[in-house]
Amino acid sequence: MDLIWYVQTYLRGEWASDPLLHYMTEGARKGYSLKPRLPVTFRCPTSYKKHSGKPRRICLFAGYDPDGLIDPVAVEYIRDLARHADIYYLADCYIAPRELTKLAHLVKGAWAERHGRYDFGSWSLLSQKIGWDLIDSYDELILANDSCYLMRSLEGIFAEMDSRECDWWGLQATKGLASTFATQALAEELDLKALKSDWLSRFEADTTYDFLVGSYFLVFRKTVLSDQCVRDVLTNVSEEKSKLNIIRKYEIGLTRLLISRGYEFETFVRAVYPHQPIYTDTGFELIKQGFPLLKKYHLIENHYKITNLRRWKDKVISSGITKDLSIYEDNLKRTGDNSKIFRSHDIEVYNINTPLSNTQLISADKVTPKYDNWWAFPVCSHSHLFNDNIRALFEHVKNNLDIKKIVLTRSKAVEIDGVNVEVFPLNSREGQFYLLRARHIFLKHGVRSNLGVHLSGELHCFHNLWHGIPLKRIGYASLDTQHRLDHVARENKLLTSVIAASKIDRNAMAAAYWPLTINNIWTTGLPRHDLILKPEILLPDDMKSQQEYLREILMGRKFILFAPTFRRDQGNGYYSFSSDERNALASLLRQAGYVMGIREHMADRTRQYTSQLCGEEFIAVPESVFPCVEVLLREADIVATDYSSVFIDFLLTGRPVISFAYDYEKYIREERGLFYDLEWCFPGFITKTFGEFVSAIEKSILGMDENEKTVYSHKRKIFIEKEDSGNSQRVVEHVSSLNKGDITIFDVLNKNVCANFTRSILWVYERGLEREARYRAFNLAPETETMGWRNQFVSRERLSIDHMIQAEVAIFCGVLVTENILDLAEGFRRSGKKLILDLTAPVFDFDLVERDEYYLDHPEDQVRLRLQCAYSAKIMHSADLVTVSTPALARLVESKDLRARYLPNSLSSAVIARYSHRPRDVTDGTIRICYLSTSTSNDSEFQVICGAVSKLLSERGDVEFHIAVPAADGEDELGRLTEGWVRHAYSNYDAMHDILDRMHINLAPLAADPLIDYKSEIKLVEAGLHSIPSIASPSESIEAFIRHGENGLIARTEAEWYLAILDLVTDSSLRQAAGRAARETVLRKYAASVVSKSLLNATFVDQH
Repeated sequence: MDLIWYVQTYLRGEWASDPLLHYMTEGARKGYSLKPRLPVTFRCPTSYKKHSGKPRRICLFAGYDPDGLIDPVAVEYIRDLARHADIYYLADCYIAPRELTKLAHLVKGAWAERHGRYDFGSWSLLSQKIGWDLIDSYDELILANDSCYLMRSLEGIFAEMDSRECDWWGLQATKGLASTFATQALAEELDLKALKSDWLSRFEADTTYDFLVGSYFLVFRKTVLSDQCVRDVLTNVSEEKSKLNIIRKYEIGLTRLLISRGYEFETFVRAVYPHQPIYTDTGFELIKQGFPLLKKYHLIENHYKITNLRRWKDKVISSGITKDLSIYEDNLKRTGDNSKIFRSHDIEVYNINTPLSNTQLISADKVTPKYDNWWAFPVCSHSHLFNDNIRALFEHVKNNLDIKKIVLTRSKAVEIDGVNVEVFPLNSREGQFYLLRARHIFLKHGVRSNLGVHLSGELHCFHNLWHGIPLKRIGYASLDTQHRLDHVARENKLLTSVIAASKIDRNAMAAAYWPLTINNIWTTGLPRHDLILKPEILLPDDMKSQQEYLREILMGRKFILFAPTFRRDQGNGYYSFSSDERNALASLLRQAGYVMGIREHMADRTRQYTSQLCGEEFIAVPESVFPCVEVLLREADIVATDYSSVFIDFLLTGRPVISFAYDYEKYIREERGLFYDLEWCFPGFITKTFGEFVSAIEKSILGMDENEKTVYSHKRKIFIEKEDSGNSQRVVEHVSSLNKGDITIFDVLNKNVCANFTRSILWVYERGLEREARYRAFNLAPETETMGWRNQFVSRERLSIDHMIQAEVAIFCGVLVTENILDLAEGFRRSGKKLILDLTAPVFDFDLVERDEYYLDHPEDQVRLRLQCAYSAKIMHSADLVTVSTPALARLVESKDLRARYLPNSLSSAVIARYSHRPRDVTDGTIRICYLSTSTSNDSEFQVICGAVSKLLSERGDVEFHIAVPAADGEDELGRLTEGWVRHAYSNYDAMHDILDRMHINLAPLAADPLIDYKSEIKLVEAGLHSIPSIASPSESIEAFIRHGENGLIARTEAEWYLAILDLVTDSSLRQAAGRAARETVLRKYAASVVSKSLLNATFVDQH
């Protein structure tokens, strides 16, 4: 028996009675079926072939926004859909009436209410709001939602589907759920026609029926929308405990019901795939073929683990979409789960750099370095927002270069500024890397609550900044924790400190955080108070934006903030305003020119007050829209609460507060209880009834008299001793006083860093990259020895901590970076020694790396390169100096607020001495022109000179073109391009120079490349050593070497290349003079003896 089908077919979609019992007592007697009858057959479908004009359509549109906004992507979608249908909109969330007006010109009606029944619930409520009689006056009913981004206009979709004969249609069909794909998925792609004729009956034999037409866009024609059974199913949508139940009951259930009732269907996509196409790369191919929508869920979840999903915009553009995609990117960032997006968009790296389990984290914590100036700021574990005291403290230190600030996010994206700031998801490997090494970690709740794991309280300093001054009992003192005091005490014992705002508050916190003593409670004041008191111009940009938005929706009215506290009894714990009470409150506010903003507690899930208090006089000011409560407190004229301690923060403003303590006796007995008697500490009206509450608002609007102000000031002193904006600085001073000294990798391994090894340099290079190291480490080291330095070389894979101990300076030359290398580098620098990172490419900047020709041509290496890019970016911050091979690289490093020094690639003294003879010119009547390639696959560079070379070969018999390539590079891809050239394969560096020594002109073409300015001029340097002038494509480095017409020539176009080569071929005096000048340039600037002095000066003299 299929219960879902039975209930929808025979019980009007109502689950009030047991369907099995119903069948046994009534259904069997009435001849009801247990499953749809087979074979599947369809009635005569609806056809528009004889229909005059376009069908009239009505659309029920289901919306949802986690922040209660009408997003531009929803407006765009609805605007396009409104060209084809009359739209009625309902959001399954609170959206302010003012926000809903964004749709006023596009829809016939718009509502918002939290009902918890997902899209089908919104469609159900809409059908009840507008009535089936209205729906029945249309030819078609559209069910749509905002889970998609509109890529193409729907015009073509409707035109195509109007031509098809069917009773209902969707955009695409799918066979299978995540739970059934392994056993019931299609073996191959099927044409929809074949599926309908041969497969639908087979699907009925599956253990779980899982064929569906996607409900994100469905269209029912008259025959279907008039079917009472269909109407009953849509009307009687019930709340479900899981989204899977919604899918099975309504998305799959409705598909099966319509098929079983013989309604012919069609889909825009004529194929049914063995997978869900819109959640794979097939979705982008479908867009290319005219599919109009991109599913947001695909970009967030990536549950098929599609590679390169971070390039989704490129995939969309490749599908032929030319519109600006920034609004979709902004929406994804705002509404998507940040942690999931981080993982999903780089699933390949995530799979090889997976987060540690809690057990692994605890083990790693014991053997991982700890740094006093690494401060971690995990976001709130409830709201996932970066706010309150933790955010305020961050704002105070964000531009302190000496402190590394690590913001650890959860589902919400965090956008902040500052220097030496890292932002990563808490549950990512990158986030864990920083968390483990942070000495100071700032919490809003407890260690386990905020971090998800118990790290060591001895190795870290956990500072609980809480999120206010508690009026309610919390922690060990709370009534609702008395049954688990041992657990609370264990959690509290991990903490190093808790902050307080007064002596009385300090005593309360000491009670809440037992077994901490009063000495662990710092009376610093609350950092978030700084944000209430400081001038508006000094607020962070996002707070300014929130304040501007609040003023917009207030529209010049005065503002009462109603901020009730959390209730354990989510169903019945909150005050229930009657209709008359709501009207009376609204009337008072309207007459006084006030608006009441409802700010429910971050842990409150029922949102009863925002659902009760609706209308022009009430606005919701939830944490999702106004993450910083300080913005609301700065703007509020009155604060009303029950027992929320937000009123204490508000006392800084000197404005009235009201307590609506309608359940006072019950609350202090059955909820948490209070630290203080409310009459003793509350400086405003305490009301127990609605009448008293309204009266208190009226009196507060009039203001306080002198006696009330005196009492107010006295009671403020109970909670807040320091009424200034120096609270964050006092916290910083206390935290800094606890610095224990760094624990480096040397300390972890009990290795003493010896100070006796002075004037010793450790050069660390990468095996396999010796060619690159030659121009840097291998050439410079002998020169430093002539200046009294000892040198040691070690490959990265052989590097040990003992090597590091025995050096005063360590130079990492283009090494592959690992976590071990990072710890060695950071420990070395923190031991007072000099760490230099030497780079010849922008390997730390992924925006550039992914545009590199090698990266694009080697997909098999892309994951490794992306991971290496992330590690390279980290090690740069451990270096005292970053030396680089081009000026462009130096600027790029400096843009990261790091110290950089341009050191050109060099030639060793031995090589210079070997080729110190006077230059030879043409002796046999043949001018030899060389193209020096570092690879046999540089065909893109070679293409630059092909035309000019071919022309000269056809015109002149006195020139030879030579190409020199590495002998070990395998198949020669340049062979087909170099017919008529003399080919040389050199096996080593000396052999390459021997070839160059026989040449007269050097060609150095560069292909168009976004990384062109990061490429070194070394080919010109090597040719110049032999007094050979070069003709080269322009780049910053090339033009820094070549003075056009003096020591070489610059060529940009094929014509310029031809003329430049011809000039040097025909003018021997120009050729020889340019060659001599090129050699002089090399000796003056690129000799290792010169570059090594610059290195040592930059290391020890030029620091600033």
